[in-house]
Amino acid sequence: MIKFSAFPDAYETEQFVAHLLTSQGVIYPKCIATGKYENWNYQIAVKVEGQQIANETKEQKEYLLPMLLPELMKMNLVSVDHTSGYGWLDGTGNGMSSSWHEFILDTFKEE
Repeated sequence: MIKFSAFPDAYETEQFVAHLLTSQGVIYPKCIATGKYENWNYQIAVKVEGQQIANETKEQKEYLLPMLLPELMKMNLVSVDHTSGYGWLDGTGNGMSSSWHEFILDTFKEE
């Protein structure tokens, strides 16, 4: 799968998150490469097969939930000890706000 963006450093954060999660056993699309082509930044990642659970029927969601919960629990246990901050992440995995309170207030200011 390839994605393009006009924003500088558009995929640094996603690459950080992909490495963080996959290195700790969480299923996440592996980032193969990032780069720049003319005025566009791009990311090439492994395409994961499947469909969005939100598009499934109620019965299918109920069937899938027991299989999904262990993956969500793994995500909850991912170590982020080497990062700091809260809210939106920069390319190094650090939150851009100094507290949750600051992040929430800034979010409401944007709206």
